[in-house]
Amino acid sequence: MSVLLDELIQLRKEKTIAYEQYLKRVVELAGKTKSRVPVPRIIRPPSIPR
Repeated sequence: MSVLLDELIQLRKEKTIAYEQYLKRVVELAGKTKSRVPVPRIIRPPSIPR
């Protein structure tokens, strides 16, 4: 997954893809990872309002 992200960042730096296309690919890549990587719950201290 890291290789895919690195390639995407490199393409963006080289300006070979439009920004809109870049964002679509970032969302697509993020969608692939969200089901595999558990996200820890953030425990908010009582002093911080919700």
